[in-house]
Amino acid sequence: MFSAQQSNAATGRGRGPGPGVGAQNPKIVFMKKTESGSAKEMFEKIKAVYKGKPKRQLDELLANHEINALTGRKRRVSIKTQKSYGDNLGRFINSLKEENMAIQNLDEITTKQVRRIFGSYERKGLSASRMKSMLGSVRRLGVWLGKDELCPDLEEMLEDPENGKRSYTAKEPKAWEANGVEVAVAIALIAEECPITALQFELAHEFGARVEEFLMFRPAKALRTEGEIWISDGTKGGRPRSVPIEFDSQRDVLRRVKELADKNPKGMLQAQKSDNLKQAKAHMRYLLYKLGITKKGMGITPHGLRHGYACRVYKKLTGEEAPVMGGGLVEVELDRSARQEIAYRMGHARVSVVSAYTGCHRTLSRSATQNLKQVKEVLEGDEDLDAIAKTGGIKELYLVGPTAEGKQLEKGGYIMIGYIATKNGEETQAQADGRAAFAGYQVAQRISQMLGKSCLSGAMGGLDPELPRFEIFLGRAPKAEKPAASNQAGESQP
Repeated sequence: MFSAQQSNAATGRGRGPGPGVGAQNPKIVFMKKTESGSAKEMFEKIKAVYKGKPKRQLDELLANHEINALTGRKRRVSIKTQKSYGDNLGRFINSLKEENMAIQNLDEITTKQVRRIFGSYERKGLSASRMKSMLGSVRRLGVWLGKDELCPDLEEMLEDPENGKRSYTAKEPKAWEANGVEVAVAIALIAEECPITALQFELAHEFGARVEEFLMFRPAKALRTEGEIWISDGTKGGRPRSVPIEFDSQRDVLRRVKELADKNPKGMLQAQKSDNLKQAKAHMRYLLYKLGITKKGMGITPHGLRHGYACRVYKKLTGEEAPVMGGGLVEVELDRSARQEIAYRMGHARVSVVSAYTGCHRTLSRSATQNLKQVKEVLEGDEDLDAIAKTGGIKELYLVGPTAEGKQLEKGGYIMIGYIATKNGEETQAQADGRAAFAGYQVAQRISQMLGKSCLSGAMGGLDPELPRFEIFLGRAPKAEKPAASNQAGESQP
Protein backbone atom coordinates (compact mmCIF):
# COMPACT_ATOMS: atom_id res chain seq x y z
CA MET A 1 0.00 0.00 0.00
CA PHE A 2 2.79 2.40 0.88
CA SER A 3 5.95 2.91 -1.13
CA ALA A 4 9.20 1.81 0.46
CA GLN A 5 10.94 4.75 -1.19
CA GLN A 6 13.10 6.67 1.27
CA SER A 7 12.99 10.44 1.23
CA ASN A 8 16.12 12.61 1.34
CA ALA A 9 14.10 15.78 1.70
CA ALA A 10 14.90 18.33 4.36
CA THR A 11 14.67 15.79 7.13
CA GLY A 12 18.27 15.93 8.21
CA ARG A 13 19.32 12.81 6.32
CA GLY A 14 23.04 12.82 5.89
CA ARG A 15 23.70 14.92 9.01
CA GLY A 16 26.34 13.78 11.42
CA PRO A 17 25.25 13.01 14.98
CA GLY A 18 24.54 15.88 17.28
CA PRO A 19 26.47 16.46 20.47
CA GLY A 20 24.11 14.24 22.43
CA VAL A 21 23.36 10.57 22.52
CA GLY A 22 25.64 7.89 21.16
CA ALA A 23 28.12 10.30 19.59
CA GLN A 24 30.94 7.82 20.20
CA ASN A 25 29.13 4.62 19.20
CA PRO A 26 30.08 3.79 15.58
CA LYS A 27 26.81 1.92 14.95
CA ILE A 28 24.71 4.85 16.18
CA VAL A 29 26.86 7.36 14.27
CA PHE A 30 26.36 5.33 11.07
CA MET A 31 22.63 4.95 11.71
CA LYS A 32 22.13 8.69 12.17
CA LYS A 33 24.23 9.51 9.15
CA THR A 34 22.41 7.16 6.79
CA GLU A 35 18.86 6.86 8.17
CA SER A 36 17.89 10.18 9.76
CA GLY A 37 14.35 10.99 8.63
CA SER A 38 14.35 8.12 6.13
CA ALA A 39 10.77 7.08 7.00
CA LYS A 40 9.34 10.51 7.80
CA GLU A 41 7.60 11.02 4.45
CA MET A 42 6.21 7.47 4.47
CA PHE A 43 4.99 7.83 8.05
CA GLU A 44 2.97 10.94 7.24
CA LYS A 45 1.01 8.88 4.69
CA ILE A 46 0.57 6.02 7.18
CA LYS A 47 -0.60 8.41 9.91
CA ALA A 48 -3.16 9.96 7.59
CA VAL A 49 -4.80 6.56 7.10
CA TYR A 50 -4.35 5.14 10.63
CA LYS A 51 -4.50 8.24 12.80
CA GLY A 52 -4.78 7.44 16.50
CA LYS A 53 -3.70 3.82 16.02
CA PRO A 54 0.02 3.68 16.97
CA LYS A 55 0.32 -0.11 16.81
CA ARG A 56 -1.21 -0.28 13.35
CA GLN A 57 1.10 2.56 12.30
CA LEU A 58 4.04 0.50 13.61
CA ASP A 59 2.97 -2.61 11.69
CA GLU A 60 2.66 -0.65 8.44
CA LEU A 61 5.99 1.10 8.96
CA LEU A 62 7.91 -2.11 9.64
CA ALA A 63 6.24 -3.86 6.71
CA ASN A 64 7.04 -1.14 4.17
CA HIS A 65 10.19 0.64 5.35
CA GLU A 66 13.47 -0.83 4.10
CA ILE A 67 15.45 -1.83 7.19
CA ASN A 68 19.10 -2.51 6.49
CA ALA A 69 21.68 -4.12 8.76
CA LEU A 70 24.01 -1.65 10.49
CA THR A 71 27.01 -4.00 10.50
CA GLY A 72 28.61 -6.49 8.13
CA ARG A 73 27.90 -6.56 4.42
CA LYS A 74 25.11 -4.43 2.97
CA ARG A 75 21.89 -6.38 3.36
CA ARG A 76 18.34 -6.31 4.72
CA VAL A 77 17.90 -7.33 8.33
CA SER A 78 16.60 -10.83 8.93
CA ILE A 79 12.94 -11.61 9.57
CA LYS A 80 13.94 -12.46 13.14
CA THR A 81 15.48 -9.01 13.65
CA GLN A 82 12.49 -7.26 12.12
CA LYS A 83 10.18 -9.21 14.45
CA SER A 84 12.36 -8.18 17.40
CA TYR A 85 11.85 -4.51 16.45
CA GLY A 86 8.10 -5.06 16.33
CA ASP A 87 8.00 -6.88 19.68
CA ASN A 88 10.17 -4.28 21.43
CA LEU A 89 8.30 -1.29 20.09
CA GLY A 90 4.93 -2.90 20.75
CA ARG A 91 5.94 -3.47 24.35
CA PHE A 92 7.14 0.13 24.63
CA ILE A 93 3.78 1.42 23.39
CA ASN A 94 2.04 -0.78 25.98
CA SER A 95 4.36 0.54 28.68
CA LEU A 96 3.45 4.12 27.81
CA LYS A 97 -0.20 3.24 28.32
CA GLU A 98 0.53 1.49 31.64
CA GLU A 99 2.33 4.63 32.86
CA ASN A 100 -0.63 6.83 31.83
CA MET A 101 1.30 8.34 28.91
CA ALA A 102 -0.59 6.72 26.02
CA ILE A 103 0.18 8.15 22.58
CA GLN A 104 -2.08 8.54 19.57
CA ASN A 105 0.72 8.51 16.97
CA LEU A 106 4.29 7.18 16.91
CA ASP A 107 5.85 10.58 16.27
CA GLU A 108 4.49 11.87 19.61
CA ILE A 109 7.03 9.91 21.69
CA THR A 110 9.21 12.31 23.70
CA THR A 111 12.55 12.03 25.50
CA LYS A 112 10.75 12.61 28.81
CA GLN A 113 8.56 9.58 28.14
CA VAL A 114 11.56 7.45 27.18
CA ARG A 115 13.31 8.35 30.45
CA ARG A 116 10.26 7.52 32.51
CA ILE A 117 9.63 4.16 30.84
CA PHE A 118 13.21 2.95 31.22
CA GLY A 119 13.17 4.08 34.84
CA SER A 120 10.13 1.84 35.31
CA TYR A 121 11.92 -1.04 33.57
CA GLU A 122 14.80 -0.69 36.04
CA ARG A 123 12.43 -0.80 39.02
CA LYS A 124 10.80 -3.93 37.57
CA GLY A 125 14.20 -5.59 37.36
CA LEU A 126 14.59 -5.94 33.58
CA SER A 127 18.07 -7.14 32.66
CA ALA A 128 20.62 -4.82 31.06
CA SER A 129 20.52 -6.94 27.92
CA ARG A 130 16.73 -6.64 27.64
CA MET A 131 16.73 -2.89 28.27
CA LYS A 132 19.50 -2.30 25.71
CA SER A 133 17.56 -4.25 23.11
CA MET A 134 14.43 -2.21 23.83
CA LEU A 135 16.35 1.06 23.73
CA GLY A 136 18.00 0.18 20.42
CA SER A 137 14.57 -0.34 18.82
CA VAL A 138 13.11 2.92 20.19
CA ARG A 139 16.22 4.87 19.18
CA ARG A 140 16.13 3.55 15.62
CA LEU A 141 12.43 4.39 15.30
CA GLY A 142 13.25 7.93 16.44
CA VAL A 143 16.01 8.26 13.83
CA TRP A 144 13.68 7.05 11.06
CA LEU A 145 11.18 9.74 12.06
CA GLY A 146 13.86 12.46 12.17
CA LYS A 147 14.12 12.57 15.99
CA ASP A 148 17.81 11.67 16.19
CA GLU A 149 18.27 12.66 19.84
CA LEU A 150 15.09 11.02 21.15
CA CYS A 151 16.90 8.48 23.35
CA PRO A 152 19.55 9.28 25.99
CA ASP A 153 22.14 6.64 26.89
CA LEU A 154 20.69 3.87 29.05
CA GLU A 155 22.98 4.45 32.04
CA GLU A 156 21.97 8.12 32.08
CA MET A 157 18.29 7.17 32.57
CA LEU A 158 18.76 4.69 35.43
CA GLU A 159 18.91 5.30 39.16
CA ASP A 160 21.87 2.92 39.34
CA PRO A 161 23.95 3.07 36.14
CA GLU A 162 25.39 -0.39 36.93
CA ASN A 163 21.97 -1.87 36.12
CA GLY A 164 22.47 -0.82 32.50
CA LYS A 165 25.85 -2.47 32.00
CA ARG A 166 25.70 -5.74 30.14
CA SER A 167 28.37 -8.32 30.92
CA TYR A 168 29.95 -10.12 27.96
CA THR A 169 32.05 -12.37 30.17
CA ALA A 170 30.88 -15.91 30.92
CA LYS A 171 30.80 -16.63 34.64
CA GLU A 172 29.41 -20.14 34.37
CA PRO A 173 30.54 -22.69 31.76
CA LYS A 174 27.93 -23.55 29.12
CA ALA A 175 29.83 -26.36 27.43
CA TRP A 176 28.03 -29.71 27.59
CA GLU A 177 30.99 -31.41 29.25
CA ALA A 178 31.11 -28.80 32.02
CA ASN A 179 27.44 -29.46 32.77
CA GLY A 180 27.93 -33.18 33.32
CA VAL A 181 26.84 -34.28 29.84
CA GLU A 182 29.02 -36.62 27.83
CA VAL A 183 28.86 -35.32 24.27
CA ALA A 184 29.41 -38.76 22.69
CA VAL A 185 26.61 -40.31 24.78
CA ALA A 186 24.15 -37.51 23.99
CA ILE A 187 24.92 -37.58 20.26
CA ALA A 188 24.55 -41.37 20.21
CA LEU A 189 21.10 -40.93 21.76
CA ILE A 190 20.15 -38.39 19.07
CA ALA A 191 21.46 -40.78 16.39
CA GLU A 192 18.92 -43.42 17.44
CA GLU A 193 16.17 -40.95 16.46
CA CYS A 194 17.87 -39.26 13.50
CA PRO A 195 21.44 -40.08 12.37
CA ILE A 196 21.72 -36.96 10.23
CA THR A 197 20.77 -34.61 13.08
CA ALA A 198 23.35 -36.38 15.22
CA LEU A 199 25.98 -35.80 12.54
CA GLN A 200 25.06 -32.11 12.40
CA PHE A 201 25.69 -31.91 16.14
CA GLU A 202 29.07 -33.58 15.62
CA LEU A 203 29.93 -30.74 13.23
CA ALA A 204 29.03 -28.21 15.92
CA HIS A 205 31.16 -30.07 18.46
CA GLU A 206 34.22 -30.51 16.24
CA PHE A 207 34.24 -27.10 14.51
CA GLY A 208 32.26 -24.71 16.72
CA ALA A 209 29.56 -24.22 14.07
CA ARG A 210 26.38 -22.27 14.80
CA VAL A 211 22.97 -23.92 14.38
CA GLU A 212 22.30 -22.19 11.04
CA GLU A 213 25.78 -23.09 9.83
CA PHE A 214 25.54 -26.82 10.46
CA LEU A 215 21.97 -26.99 9.13
CA MET A 216 23.10 -25.37 5.85
CA PHE A 217 26.47 -27.17 5.57
CA ARG A 218 27.56 -28.14 2.02
CA PRO A 219 30.74 -30.27 2.05
CA ALA A 220 31.54 -29.60 -1.63
CA LYS A 221 31.60 -25.88 -0.90
CA ALA A 222 33.27 -26.15 2.51
CA LEU A 223 36.11 -28.53 1.60
CA ARG A 224 37.75 -26.43 -1.06
CA THR A 225 41.15 -26.02 0.65
CA GLU A 226 43.37 -28.71 2.13
CA GLY A 227 43.54 -28.68 5.91
CA GLU A 228 40.56 -26.42 6.61
CA ILE A 229 36.83 -26.03 6.10
CA TRP A 230 35.26 -22.89 4.66
CA ILE A 231 32.02 -21.85 6.42
CA SER A 232 29.95 -19.35 4.45
CA ASP A 233 26.28 -20.40 4.54
CA GLY A 234 24.28 -19.36 7.60
CA THR A 235 27.05 -17.21 9.07
CA LYS A 236 26.27 -14.26 11.34
CA GLY A 237 26.55 -10.92 9.56
CA GLY A 238 27.42 -12.72 6.33
CA ARG A 239 31.04 -13.14 7.45
CA PRO A 240 32.59 -16.33 6.02
CA ARG A 241 35.55 -17.93 7.77
CA SER A 242 37.90 -20.88 7.65
CA VAL A 243 38.38 -23.35 10.51
CA PRO A 244 41.45 -25.62 10.60
CA ILE A 245 41.15 -29.40 10.43
CA GLU A 246 43.54 -30.59 13.15
CA PHE A 247 42.35 -33.93 14.51
CA ASP A 248 41.39 -37.37 13.23
CA SER A 249 37.96 -37.00 14.86
CA GLN A 250 37.30 -33.96 12.63
CA ARG A 251 38.40 -35.80 9.50
CA ASP A 252 36.17 -38.75 10.39
CA VAL A 253 33.12 -36.49 10.82
CA LEU A 254 33.77 -34.74 7.51
CA ARG A 255 34.12 -38.07 5.70
CA ARG A 256 30.74 -39.24 6.98
CA VAL A 257 29.12 -35.87 6.30
CA LYS A 258 30.35 -35.90 2.70
CA GLU A 259 29.05 -39.44 2.10
CA LEU A 260 25.54 -38.47 3.15
CA ALA A 261 25.53 -35.02 1.52
CA ASP A 262 26.57 -36.53 -1.84
CA LYS A 263 23.27 -38.41 -1.84
CA ASN A 264 21.30 -35.17 -1.43
CA PRO A 265 20.34 -33.28 -4.65
CA LYS A 266 21.31 -30.00 -2.98
CA GLY A 267 24.61 -31.40 -1.70
CA MET A 268 23.51 -30.59 1.85
CA LEU A 269 23.36 -32.54 5.08
CA GLN A 270 19.57 -32.54 5.57
CA ALA A 271 17.43 -34.67 7.86
CA GLN A 272 14.42 -34.05 5.59
CA LYS A 273 15.44 -33.31 1.99
CA SER A 274 12.54 -30.96 1.25
CA ASP A 275 12.89 -28.91 4.46
CA ASN A 276 13.79 -25.22 4.41
CA LEU A 277 15.89 -23.72 7.21
CA LYS A 278 12.90 -22.93 9.42
CA GLN A 279 11.59 -26.50 9.12
CA ALA A 280 15.06 -27.94 9.76
CA LYS A 281 15.31 -25.93 12.99
CA ALA A 282 11.87 -27.12 14.07
CA HIS A 283 12.85 -30.75 13.43
CA MET A 284 16.03 -30.33 15.50
CA ARG A 285 14.19 -28.66 18.40
CA TYR A 286 11.53 -31.38 18.38
CA LEU A 287 14.14 -34.13 18.69
CA LEU A 288 15.96 -32.38 21.54
CA TYR A 289 12.69 -31.78 23.39
CA LYS A 290 11.65 -35.40 22.91
CA LEU A 291 14.96 -36.62 24.35
CA GLY A 292 15.06 -34.09 27.19
CA ILE A 293 18.27 -32.48 25.88
CA THR A 294 17.16 -28.96 26.77
CA LYS A 295 18.12 -26.01 28.95
CA LYS A 296 15.39 -26.89 31.43
CA GLY A 297 16.03 -30.61 31.42
CA MET A 298 19.82 -30.82 31.25
CA GLY A 299 21.04 -27.24 31.53
CA ILE A 300 22.40 -27.28 27.96
CA THR A 301 21.59 -25.93 24.50
CA PRO A 302 22.99 -26.63 21.01
CA HIS A 303 25.04 -23.45 21.35
CA GLY A 304 26.83 -25.09 24.28
CA LEU A 305 28.76 -27.24 21.78
CA ARG A 306 30.19 -24.01 20.37
CA HIS A 307 31.19 -22.94 23.88
CA GLY A 308 32.94 -26.26 24.35
CA TYR A 309 34.90 -25.82 21.12
CA ALA A 310 36.08 -22.33 22.15
CA CYS A 311 37.26 -23.59 25.54
CA ARG A 312 39.13 -26.55 23.99
CA VAL A 313 40.91 -24.26 21.52
CA TYR A 314 41.87 -21.90 24.37
CA LYS A 315 43.47 -24.78 26.27
CA LYS A 316 45.25 -26.03 23.14
CA LEU A 317 46.73 -22.58 22.45
CA THR A 318 47.61 -21.53 26.00
CA GLY A 319 48.12 -24.78 27.90
CA GLU A 320 45.58 -23.62 30.51
CA GLU A 321 41.89 -24.37 30.82
CA ALA A 322 39.66 -21.44 29.88
CA PRO A 323 39.01 -19.07 32.82
CA VAL A 324 35.34 -20.10 32.98
CA MET A 325 36.50 -23.72 33.38
CA GLY A 326 38.67 -22.77 36.34
CA GLY A 327 41.93 -22.34 34.41
CA GLY A 328 44.94 -20.48 35.75
CA LEU A 329 46.17 -17.05 34.78
CA VAL A 330 47.84 -16.64 31.38
CA GLU A 331 50.43 -14.09 30.28
CA VAL A 332 48.96 -11.17 28.40
CA GLU A 333 50.45 -11.77 24.94
CA LEU A 334 49.63 -15.47 24.92
CA ASP A 335 46.07 -14.81 26.10
CA ARG A 336 45.58 -12.07 23.49
CA SER A 337 46.84 -14.16 20.57
CA ALA A 338 44.67 -17.11 21.65
CA ARG A 339 41.55 -14.92 21.79
CA GLN A 340 42.29 -13.44 18.38
CA GLU A 341 42.55 -16.92 16.90
CA ILE A 342 39.33 -18.08 18.60
CA ALA A 343 37.46 -14.96 17.42
CA TYR A 344 38.48 -15.67 13.82
CA ARG A 345 37.60 -19.37 13.99
CA MET A 346 34.18 -18.59 15.41
CA GLY A 347 33.33 -15.77 13.02
CA HIS A 348 33.35 -12.81 15.42
CA ALA A 349 34.58 -9.38 14.37
CA ARG A 350 35.36 -8.37 17.96
CA VAL A 351 37.91 -10.25 20.07
CA SER A 352 36.11 -9.10 23.24
CA VAL A 353 33.17 -11.41 22.39
CA VAL A 354 35.40 -14.44 23.06
CA SER A 355 35.01 -13.77 26.81
CA ALA A 356 31.35 -14.78 26.46
CA TYR A 357 32.62 -18.31 25.71
CA THR A 358 35.84 -18.61 27.72
CA GLY A 359 35.40 -16.16 30.57
CA CYS A 360 38.20 -13.76 31.37
CA HIS A 361 40.98 -13.28 33.91
CA ARG A 362 42.97 -10.08 34.00
CA THR A 363 46.06 -10.75 31.91
CA LEU A 364 49.33 -9.54 33.42
CA SER A 365 53.09 -9.79 33.40
CA ARG A 366 54.73 -13.01 34.62
CA SER A 367 55.50 -11.70 38.14
CA ALA A 368 52.06 -10.08 38.55
CA THR A 369 50.42 -13.26 37.31
CA GLN A 370 52.25 -15.26 39.96
CA ASN A 371 51.26 -12.84 42.72
CA LEU A 372 47.58 -12.99 41.78
CA LYS A 373 47.71 -16.75 41.39
CA GLN A 374 48.90 -17.08 44.98
CA VAL A 375 46.11 -14.80 46.24
CA LYS A 376 43.51 -16.81 44.29
CA GLU A 377 44.77 -20.10 45.70
CA VAL A 378 44.46 -18.77 49.26
CA LEU A 379 41.05 -17.10 48.95
CA GLU A 380 39.01 -19.11 46.46
CA GLY A 381 37.33 -22.12 47.98
CA ASP A 382 37.77 -20.90 51.59
CA GLU A 383 34.61 -22.11 53.31
CA ASP A 384 34.64 -19.44 56.05
CA LEU A 385 35.00 -16.59 53.55
CA ASP A 386 32.26 -18.08 51.40
CA ALA A 387 29.92 -18.47 54.39
CA ILE A 388 30.50 -14.90 55.59
CA ALA A 389 29.77 -13.48 52.14
CA LYS A 390 26.68 -15.56 51.43
CA THR A 391 25.17 -15.09 54.91
CA GLY A 392 25.64 -11.35 54.56
CA GLY A 393 24.02 -11.23 51.11
CA ILE A 394 27.22 -10.62 49.11
CA LYS A 395 27.23 -12.20 45.65
CA GLU A 396 30.51 -10.88 44.15
CA LEU A 397 33.94 -9.99 45.59
CA TYR A 398 36.80 -8.13 43.91
CA LEU A 399 40.35 -7.09 44.62
CA VAL A 400 40.46 -3.38 43.75
CA GLY A 401 43.41 -1.14 43.00
CA PRO A 402 47.10 -2.12 42.73
CA THR A 403 46.63 -5.60 44.19
CA ALA A 404 44.14 -6.36 41.39
CA GLU A 405 47.09 -5.98 39.01
CA GLY A 406 49.32 -8.30 41.03
CA LYS A 407 51.44 -5.46 42.40
CA GLN A 408 53.17 -5.71 45.77
CA LEU A 409 51.75 -3.51 48.54
CA GLU A 410 53.76 -0.46 49.48
CA LYS A 411 54.81 -0.13 53.12
CA GLY A 412 51.79 0.86 55.19
CA GLY A 413 49.45 0.05 52.30
CA TYR A 414 46.29 -2.01 52.47
CA ILE A 415 44.31 -4.41 50.30
CA MET A 416 41.02 -2.95 49.04
CA ILE A 417 38.09 -5.36 48.68
CA GLY A 418 35.01 -4.38 46.70
CA TYR A 419 31.71 -6.21 47.01
CA ILE A 420 28.34 -6.32 45.24
CA ALA A 421 25.30 -7.41 47.24
CA THR A 422 22.22 -9.30 46.07
CA LYS A 423 19.16 -7.05 45.77
CA ASN A 424 15.97 -8.04 47.58
CA GLY A 425 12.60 -7.13 46.10
CA GLU A 426 12.57 -3.54 44.86
CA GLU A 427 15.82 -2.53 46.55
CA THR A 428 18.24 -0.40 44.59
CA GLN A 429 21.82 -1.66 44.34
CA ALA A 430 22.92 1.12 46.70
CA GLN A 431 20.38 -0.02 49.32
CA ALA A 432 21.45 -3.65 49.00
CA ASP A 433 25.12 -2.70 49.32
CA GLY A 434 24.37 -0.62 52.40
CA ARG A 435 22.56 -3.56 54.00
CA ALA A 436 25.61 -5.75 53.37
CA ALA A 437 28.15 -3.25 54.77
CA PHE A 438 28.80 -5.22 57.98
CA ALA A 439 29.29 -8.43 56.00
CA GLY A 440 31.78 -6.50 53.85
CA TYR A 441 33.67 -5.54 57.01
CA GLN A 442 33.71 -9.20 58.14
CA VAL A 443 34.96 -10.30 54.72
CA ALA A 444 37.80 -7.79 54.96
CA GLN A 445 38.74 -9.10 58.41
CA ARG A 446 38.79 -12.70 57.18
CA ILE A 447 40.94 -11.84 54.15
CA SER A 448 43.28 -9.83 56.39
CA GLN A 449 43.77 -12.93 58.59
CA MET A 450 44.40 -15.16 55.57
CA LEU A 451 46.86 -12.89 53.76
CA GLY A 452 48.48 -11.21 56.75
CA LYS A 453 47.85 -7.76 55.27
CA SER A 454 45.66 -4.83 56.31
CA CYS A 455 42.38 -4.96 54.42
CA LEU A 456 39.45 -2.57 53.89
CA SER A 457 36.14 -3.12 52.12
CA GLY A 458 33.61 -1.01 50.25
CA ALA A 459 30.68 -1.37 47.88
CA MET A 460 31.80 -1.49 44.24
CA GLY A 461 29.23 1.20 43.36
CA GLY A 462 31.02 3.64 45.68
CA LEU A 463 34.54 2.97 44.36
CA ASP A 464 36.23 4.67 41.43
CA PRO A 465 35.13 2.68 38.33
CA GLU A 466 38.52 3.37 36.72
CA LEU A 467 40.39 1.41 39.38
CA PRO A 468 41.66 -2.04 38.29
CA ARG A 469 39.56 -4.92 39.58
CA PHE A 470 39.99 -8.67 39.76
CA GLU A 471 37.15 -11.01 40.75
CA ILE A 472 37.58 -13.51 43.55
CA PHE A 473 35.11 -16.31 42.84
CA LEU A 474 33.08 -17.49 45.82
CA GLY A 475 32.18 -21.10 46.51
CA ARG A 476 34.38 -22.56 43.75
CA ALA A 477 33.43 -26.24 44.06
CA PRO A 478 32.95 -29.14 41.63
CA LYS A 479 29.49 -29.48 40.10
CA ALA A 480 27.24 -32.27 41.27
CA GLU A 481 27.30 -35.27 38.99
CA LYS A 482 24.25 -35.53 36.71
CA PRO A 483 22.39 -38.75 36.00
CA ALA A 484 23.73 -40.86 33.15
CA ALA A 485 21.99 -40.75 29.79
CA SER A 486 19.48 -43.38 28.85
CA ASN A 487 17.07 -43.90 26.00
CA GLN A 488 14.65 -45.95 28.05
CA ALA A 489 11.29 -44.46 28.92
CA GLY A 490 11.23 -42.98 32.42
CA GLU A 491 15.01 -42.99 32.77
CA SER A 492 17.31 -39.99 32.81
CA GLN A 493 18.65 -38.41 29.63
CA PRO A 494 22.09 -36.92 28.84
